[in-house]
Amino acid sequence: MRRVFHLPALVSMVWAAWLGLVAAMSVMLALEVWHPHYLPVTVLLVALVVAGASLILGGLWRLIVGPRRLRALTCLLLGLTPLLFCAGHFLYGLKVGYSRDIQLDLPSMMLMPFGERGINLSKIESRPSKKRPWDYYFFIDVTGHHEDRAMRAAVGELRKFCPMVKWLGSYPAVT
Repeated sequence: MRRVFHLPALVSMVWAAWLGLVAAMSVMLALEVWHPHYLPVTVLLVALVVAGASLILGGLWRLIVGPRRLRALTCLLLGLTPLLFCAGHFLYGLKVGYSRDIQLDLPSMMLMPFGERGINLSKIESRPSKKRPWDYYFFIDVTGHHEDRAMRAAVGELRKFCPMVKWLGSYPAVT
């Protein structure tokens, strides 16, 4: 009868997937090209979960039923280390992610002061800032002059919730 769960091979697979995942994420963060759905990261994460689940099932089965229980316990302890670290990291990320006070509707809040005052937007662009990941600059072209009362009120309201507001210039309208 063939062995379905070869525990030392599963331990090696868990560690290889874990080290590959850490290396891929480190490189992506160092190059500031992080994206959560990057294919190599997804493949390594799936390999880690599948090998980890197989290791847990096979190890527990071998502990309960089979021979060489000490070897099964050793493999379980060695293989569970990266899995527990990954689970702890995931749970910590959920805690940090859900406890942040991030306004997800900031782009729409940014446009409301202009819409409430009837100011026409002609172009909206976003550019990533090079300071940190997921931080963006928004450039808005509007029809109007900086000295207009409605424009001053809209920019003043915008300064309440945007960390940086810069007026890049006023240009005459082409007729």
